[in-house]
Amino acid sequence: MDFSDGRTRRDRSSVVPMINIVFLLLIFFLLSATVETLPPFEISPPESQAEAPPETPDTLFIGADGTLAFGEVRGDAVFDAIAQSGLDRLLLRADRELPARRIAAILARCGEVGIASIRLVVERG
Repeated sequence: MDFSDGRTRRDRSSVVPMINIVFLLLIFFLLSATVETLPPFEISPPESQAEAPPETPDTLFIGADGTLAFGEVRGDAVFDAIAQSGLDRLLLRADRELPARRIAAILARCGEVGIASIRLVVERG
């Protein structure tokens, strides 16, 4: 006599704990690993003998009304001062209210006096 109802019993063991462990390991390795781009060939960077940090480029300040300042020089005379300084790079600190077309005009003038590289200082928002 067979009193079984014909259904097979499912195994009560679950794979959920194993999946949890796999995800925890994945998260651990993602957080603990360092992602670094390997150079295409071996590079030995130069060593510094100086104790002082390297010089930063001079800064051109521009106010919201378009007022220019470079060191002690104010107004349009800053372009002559920049040209005489012999700089090829410049740090630009402009007010956020300054129109972009004014900044573009100032960048063009800086290029005319020999500035090859300009970094615009921004605030993380």
